[in-house]
Amino acid sequence: MVLPYYKDVKPPFQYSHYQDDTDKHIKYRSIVSSSSVNIKKFDDINAKTEWTHIGGNISRLPPLPKKYSLVNKVHIKNSEGIHSVAISPKKRQAAFGLSNGEIQLRKINTITHDEATVYLREADQPEDTYSAVTCLRFVPSMDHILFSCDLTGRIEIFDTDKMCKHLMVKENNEINSIDVNYTGTKVISGGKDATLRIYDGETGKMLNATVPIMKRGLYANPKKYHQLRIYCVKFHQDNYDVFYSGGIDGYVKVWDLRDNLKVVRTINGPYIHGDAIDQWGKVLLTGSWRASRGMDLWDAGSGRHMETLIPTNRSFPLVSEFYECVKFFFGEKTGTVVLAGGSGTERLEVFDLAEKRIDFSLKVNNTVKSIDSTCCTIVCGGLDGVARVVKFHKTE
Repeated sequence: MVLPYYKDVKPPFQYSHYQDDTDKHIKYRSIVSSSSVNIKKFDDINAKTEWTHIGGNISRLPPLPKKYSLVNKVHIKNSEGIHSVAISPKKRQAAFGLSNGEIQLRKINTITHDEATVYLREADQPEDTYSAVTCLRFVPSMDHILFSCDLTGRIEIFDTDKMCKHLMVKENNEINSIDVNYTGTKVISGGKDATLRIYDGETGKMLNATVPIMKRGLYANPKKYHQLRIYCVKFHQDNYDVFYSGGIDGYVKVWDLRDNLKVVRTINGPYIHGDAIDQWGKVLLTGSWRASRGMDLWDAGSGRHMETLIPTNRSFPLVSEFYECVKFFFGEKTGTVVLAGGSGTERLEVFDLAEKRIDFSLKVNNTVKSIDSTCCTIVCGGLDGVARVVKFHKTE
């Protein structure tokens, strides 16, 4: 049977790359199985033609060059999981914070070489089950200065050139997130006690803090304080007097350090449960710890909701999303590609904002806890204890 061909009728196709550790093939699928097409090509005839795609009559798409591919993976020994990843400002090395309190520094090009690994901090005692390194941040203007925080309440500073470390502060708190300004002179922290603290990055002195939850009460004004654990703090991309904070209470707050640590805006909706706040220009990205519709874009200036990111081409059954880390990808200079991972997807996903589709998906088989990237490389870590390196191949 030969199907009628109409010049103006083009069946829409969608295609993407899906890859795990064993499957390196590209899978194509047509989103059209059958169509009913109304054709009005003649002045005096209103013709209606029904037709169906049959396997042999579908023209196969030409091979699509891979934009992303898994190039390296390494299992971190003696670790139950990777909780944090940070790439240095000059993009040559990556730091990994582990569940046992250990911090490793590996060159990205030789990430699989255990003998070349630098151990910035040794693992804590086995009985210390709450020592996971939850966040790592390089000082943006210094390639050799790294800040870390963990669930024991430590904030430490490492000089990767001199191979020395300094305990900046020890909080009576489980710290989930820190961030450092451009020069490393200010550090913000947030964690279990729902309190934000501002430190001098050189002396460790606390400069300011929000009212502790024990003093203000659990049900204090949600527009002024976080009510539950804080999981992410992030300085504004261009203005280091402003920063964002988010937690599991369903709010992202914008703070101004010049006005005695005052909330200048509250965004209602995102349930932050990890390193899931990022900014690109005037756009704020959040990833929520919920089953579906978990990624959102916001106007960074007004806090207005712009869009919920829903991929149109997931080809595998997905029970839930529960994002724990989202970031803009530096490889695309336009800010139109997002990296995401979580405990529901158990995948590293590369999301194209313009096409609203997933361009690459890498199966991890456990929670993806942290992602970072350079202009051509993506590094991710999760609770399976495996560091994975994905290469971005620029295409014209």
